[in-house]
Amino acid sequence: MAGQDLMPSGPPQHRAYRILQLTDLHLRDPAERTLLGVDTEESFLQTLACALHDGAPPDLLLLTGDLAEDPSPHCYQRLQAQLQRLPFPSLCIPGNHDDPKIMAQHLMSDEKGIVSHYQLGPWKLVGINSARPDLPSGLICQDELTRLRLIIDQAQEPYALIALHHHPVESGSPWMDRMRLMNSKDLLNLVTESPKVRGLVFGHIHQEMDLLWGAIRLLGTPSTCVQFAPGADVFKLDQKPTGYRWLILNDQGNIDSIVVRAIDLDDQICLTERQESANG
Repeated sequence: MAGQDLMPSGPPQHRAYRILQLTDLHLRDPAERTLLGVDTEESFLQTLACALHDGAPPDLLLLTGDLAEDPSPHCYQRLQAQLQRLPFPSLCIPGNHDDPKIMAQHLMSDEKGIVSHYQLGPWKLVGINSARPDLPSGLICQDELTRLRLIIDQAQEPYALIALHHHPVESGSPWMDRMRLMNSKDLLNLVTESPKVRGLVFGHIHQEMDLLWGAIRLLGTPSTCVQFAPGADVFKLDQKPTGYRWLILNDQGNIDSIVVRAIDLDDQICLTERQESANG
C-alpha cells in the first residue's frame, strides 16, 4: 500500500570492517638509498597500490613498525605526505628501527596518533609500543601494559584487536626469535584474561604467521620490502614477493584474514648489503 513503511526482508545484514596491514617499510634517508639493493620507498608504494586495487578500500590502514630504516624527520615527513593522500585513516606504531619521538613529531599529529587506539564499529583496535632504544628485540614497558589493560577494560566495544611490532611467540627461525618480544608472557597473560581480545597482529618477522594462542589469533605479516626465509637458523632471505594482509572484522567478533603477495624484487636484491639488515 502506498505510503506504508516496508521492513527489509531476509536475514539481517552484518557489517564487516576492513583493515589493511602493511609492515616493515624500512624507508631510507636519503630516499634513493637502498636496503639489500631494494628501493624500499618504491616497493612500499607499489605494494600499497596493489592493495588499493584489491577489492573495496579499507576502513583503516595499519602500519606495524620499522617504518623507517633511517629514523629521520625527512623519512617520516615523506611517509606522512603519502598517508595524507589516502581517503581513510591510518594508525602507525613504531618498530625497533624507528624513533618513536621523531615519529610523534613528524609523522602523525592528529587524534589517530602514533601509538593509540581506534574504534571500528564493535571493535577496538589498540596499538602498543614494543620497541626498545637501540635494541632489535622487543619489550613492552609496565606503563604500556597498564595503558593496554585500561583501554581494554574501559572499552565499550565488545571486541579488541591488538597491534604491535614484535612477534610474541617463536616464529621457527632461531635468529629472528632472539629478537622477539622478551616479555611476551606478560602480554599473553593480559590478553587471555580478557574475553574481548580476539587477535594480535604484528610485523618484524618479514614472513607470514597465522596460529592460535588459545582462542586468540596471532597474525604475522610479510614486509613491503625484502622477505626472510621461514625456519632459518641464521639470516636468510626468501624469494617470495612483498606482501600485505587484509583483516576483516565482523560484528560477531570473528576475524577473517588473508596475506596477498604483491611485487617480485628478485632482480633488485643485492646480498653485499646483508650485514646492516640482519637486525630485523
